[in-house]
Amino acid sequence: MRLFVIFNQVVFVFNKWLRKRKYARREASFNRGYSWAASELLKGCDEMGIEGKIEYAKDFGNYDDFEIGAEKALEDFRELKEMSSQKMLNNIFKH
Repeated sequence: MRLFVIFNQVVFVFNKWLRKRKYARREASFNRGYSWAASELLKGCDEMGIEGKIEYAKDFGNYDDFEIGAEKALEDFRELKEMSSQKMLNNIFKH
């Protein structure tokens, strides 16, 4: 009986470790996708080019955390661009 309890504890700890490892891999993949898209955008790459690569992954079943990160970077970039445009308009009409 005692051996069974120890075995269950080992299995529980192992499963917990596996879940943490899986989460860490997914987070790293998301961050790589975000960093890739952000660096491409900062280099002047066309937004449509990045969107095309994301759509390609969706179409061919390769859509994962990397593409989700790239989409988030694209979304943040567009949001910052919009905020920048609004700020410029406010400065123009302020003077």
